[in-house]
Amino acid sequence: MLEVHEKASAEAETDAAKALAWSTLAWELRDKDMPRAESLARRSLGLCESVAASEGNNDQDLSKAKAQAWLTLGKCAWSVSDYPTALTLLEKSLALFASLSDKMGEANALNFIGLTYMDTAAPDKALACYRKSLSIRESIGDVYGQAASFNNLGNLYKDLADYANAILHHRKSLALFTELGHARAISTSLANLGNAYYNLADYQSALEFQLESLNLRESIGDRHGLSESLNNLGNIYVELPDLDRALDYYQQGLKLSEETGNKAVEARVLNNLGMVFKMRGDLETSMIYRRKSLNLAKRIGDKNNESIALGNIGTLFYLMDDCENALTYHRKSLALNRVQGYRRGEVHRLHGLGEVYIKLRRFEEADEVLQTALHLSTTHALKNERSQTLKLLAGLYEKTGAFKEAVAYLRQYSEAKSEIFNEQSDRNFKNLQVRFEVEQTKKQAELERLKNVELAGALAEAERQRAIAEEANRIKSEILNVVAHDLQTPMSSVINFTYLLKQSSGLSPKETDMLVRIEIASQAMLRQTVNLLNAASERHGADLRRETIDVALLLRDAALHCGAERKQQSVHFTAGADCLVEGDADKLCEVFENLLSNAVKYSPRGGKIEIDVKAVPQNPSPKVLIRIADEGQGLGGGDLQKLFGKFQRLSAKPTAGESSTGLGLYITRELVELHGGKVWAESAGLGHGAAFFVELPGLLK
Repeated sequence: MLEVHEKASAEAETDAAKALAWSTLAWELRDKDMPRAESLARRSLGLCESVAASEGNNDQDLSKAKAQAWLTLGKCAWSVSDYPTALTLLEKSLALFASLSDKMGEANALNFIGLTYMDTAAPDKALACYRKSLSIRESIGDVYGQAASFNNLGNLYKDLADYANAILHHRKSLALFTELGHARAISTSLANLGNAYYNLADYQSALEFQLESLNLRESIGDRHGLSESLNNLGNIYVELPDLDRALDYYQQGLKLSEETGNKAVEARVLNNLGMVFKMRGDLETSMIYRRKSLNLAKRIGDKNNESIALGNIGTLFYLMDDCENALTYHRKSLALNRVQGYRRGEVHRLHGLGEVYIKLRRFEEADEVLQTALHLSTTHALKNERSQTLKLLAGLYEKTGAFKEAVAYLRQYSEAKSEIFNEQSDRNFKNLQVRFEVEQTKKQAELERLKNVELAGALAEAERQRAIAEEANRIKSEILNVVAHDLQTPMSSVINFTYLLKQSSGLSPKETDMLVRIEIASQAMLRQTVNLLNAASERHGADLRRETIDVALLLRDAALHCGAERKQQSVHFTAGADCLVEGDADKLCEVFENLLSNAVKYSPRGGKIEIDVKAVPQNPSPKVLIRIADEGQGLGGGDLQKLFGKFQRLSAKPTAGESSTGLGLYITRELVELHGGKVWAESAGLGHGAAFFVELPGLLK
């Protein structure tokens, strides 16, 4: 193709034809030789401007030459992160292509305008451009362009943390590139799928796609792509975490990018090497790599990596307590982000400056930069960045003693985190569904293969039923795990908020009582969350950290914090001597907290709770028996049968409207049995209270 355009430019008979040939050749060279592409595009524009429209010159050729040249120069400006210039040139190109009814040109211009909007934190505008570009390509039958558009949409959804849509669009891109037999593009789609699964924290699938991409790139001799694959594999091993393997992949990627002259990847790999050494606590070596990344980015005109490297160096100086240098580098990065129009990067740098000013106790300057960050993150809907800004402001005002303002910002931070939490939970469920569907597809494909094997019919059916049952149970556990894990975020906000309020002076007795109630309710909710998380992840089956435990002391401590005083309930504690067991103190404490919580929850206000613990001599070894009895609503016969099952609801109801997950007694039984003991309940029936017994293997004196 290049030879054809070279020949066309040499044989052009008119200036208009020559200008068009140069701009077309420039477009073909945009990825292969960017300096030459820029030179040809500028020559084409110069020729267009010098040639007046006259007889013998084709005005349409001149217009198309201009549009194509602006498109090439806009793409080149985008490649070096000069976003304002890129947007100006690309929009001029789009308008001219539209006036010429050049659909392919329109689609190409929209594509790069979308990329520019994506890099400048304007995802809604990027999405509109990508969709319009895709629609045009579908209307003109441009299959390769459709695949490229799906790829861009996948990357956009990945950046928005909508991994379900990211995977969907990357799979569409992969299918079309596979249909076309375009190996290099197939390898890119595989790598993008790997990146999507990486962000989904499905590192096994991420590894599979990245290795498939790497093998394909090796087979076609794509050494530039190989350096990218090695960098991606390093990223995965950082998260696993296996820093030694990550370091090995990064070093291989660095060597290959140096050999192939792939400077953009080299700059990224140098930055990632700096990250690994920072994680290891080797700040000096980290600084060496990040300075190399900065110098290389400057040399090749990569403004994006330059601003990232400047910010990372600023952070390293902050960690080294060199605040003046930290300020210098954060300011340089901030200035570059502002020139680029990169708002997310601008907010990150303002955060860095704010942290340095706080460390220097230059609180007014810290407030100024953080207020700017708050305005930008709010205006541009950067939710995670806004949340972080509010947290920094709350910390700033707490340090200055302005507790009222600190509380106000902490409240906003809590609300922002809750909003992010709700959105993330929705995405988590979608992403779980995607993983479920992908794995089901794999299993279905395997079953289809087995059907073609002689005598495999019965085996395939049995395998299908087993897989469905296992998958349903796994998905249920994963969903429970996501819900329980994510519940801890808003609970942490409530607990932190309560703590900060309690530090304020001048609280009335009523306000103090309300704070105590909030604290008790928060702790109860946290206990239920832990139960749910344990049940979902089966954490209770982990190895015990065994030690000698005085059960009486452990029970006494649990009784002090069970919340009985809130309902004016009395607790009567009786303990014998030598109540020693070998076990995990944290897990046994969870057992006693669950049983005492139930006793408080199902007993009336002013009721009595009895706790007895004693050593029981037995052959061949003694036992320790714990009894926790209440004057609550009691248990019916049906209750006793299902008492220790998962998610069981009993006939008795909490006396103060407290909530229950139906998991506490299930977890209790599992933990007691893990210690080699047993747990049971006794009751004379409804209305006669209940007693719970725990028997554990004792220690010989």
